[in-house]
Amino acid sequence: MKSALALALALSGLSTFALPAAADEVTWDLSGITLNNGVAVTGSFVYDADTNTYSSINLATADGYTYTVDYTSNASALFADTGAANLTNTPLLAMIFDDPLTDAGGTIDIDIAEEEKCDNADCSTATSGPYTYSGEIVAQASSVPEPATIPLVLTGLLVSGVAIARKRRMVSATKAAA
Repeated sequence: MKSALALALALSGLSTFALPAAADEVTWDLSGITLNNGVAVTGSFVYDADTNTYSSINLATADGYTYTVDYTSNASALFADTGAANLTNTPLLAMIFDDPLTDAGGTIDIDIAEEEKCDNADCSTATSGPYTYSGEIVAQASSVPEPATIPLVLTGLLVSGVAIARKRRMVSATKAAA
């Protein structure tokens, strides 16, 4: 009984340390992005701020281009291409955000979105194309419990278990005495 109480107190002590919450990667959805030639840009992508990486890129324009590969990006900009081995004359979608992406979600305005044409195989140069200065990306962050919550819950369960066991022993002792 004393060892169970000591364990409960130890776990309770661990739960008082403030540990940072773990965040998951976030799916961002495009909203209201229409280039100046009238072509809408739709889709989504996943961004992980901890590793500064994009994945699951699935962007498309109404004129039939699909962008699935992260060409070269960071927290403030996404450059996606079609995934062709030779990028010459293929489109490149460039989006620059007003604020850097995070794992917190929310709504971030687009500073500029532009569909460019790659001038060479590795797209080291590109020709400007249709663009827009409006639209936004939206993400809903998932709720992740703080690591300190886990020891607190375990402590509660352990203390409850000890209390139930103690009550049963007391009831058994009372019945035996009677």
